Amino acid sequence: MKSHILLSTELKNGKELIIRRGLRKDIDSVWEIFNIIIKERKFLPVFTPVKSEFEKQSWYLRMREQQNMLLVAVVEGRVVGQLTIEHIDWDASSHVGELGIIILPQYRNMGIGTKLIQRAIDIVKEKNLFKKICLSCFHNNYMALNVYKNLEFEEVGRKKKQFFIDGKWLDEIILERIIDETPPD
Repeated sequence: MKSHILLSTELKNGKELIIRRGLRKDIDSVWEIFNIIIKERKFLPVFTPVKSEFEKQSWYLRMREQQNMLLVAVVEGRVVGQLTIEHIDWDASSHVGELGIIILPQYRNMGIGTKLIQRAIDIVKEKNLFKKICLSCFHNNYMALNVYKNLEFEEVGRKKKQFFIDGKWLDEIILERIIDETPPD
């Protein structure tokens, strides 16, 4: 188990945060978090919870087969957040990773998201996995935008009125961080 641990650190509240690779045993926790975030209707443009065991297992197998990154944040033995960086499907974009991150509501504003992203970037650099990392979020997700910008992600675009949720238009903000400017192999 120790070999899967990528970081052990103390949170602002004094509790231990462990960041490790996501494992098969985490699948239910990962999807439970996803479904909780969906119900909030604030951070994801998805309305339908994932319940199918086949869908959950297929996602995990695809993540592994495509050598995508899955990190989980664990506090007191519970998975409380997750980060993925997935390869873009286009051949000419194989050097680009798409980052996604979600944290359980009661564990936000503790620095978990920042630590997850920092550790992921360190791994990307150490293993030369991607030359660029992209992500997007809603224009009104000010906390996330602040974290991304503090971690040197640059806003490169805005898709106006990209989503319509609960009677409100939401813009999608596109951000990216160049990790390495040398051409891909």
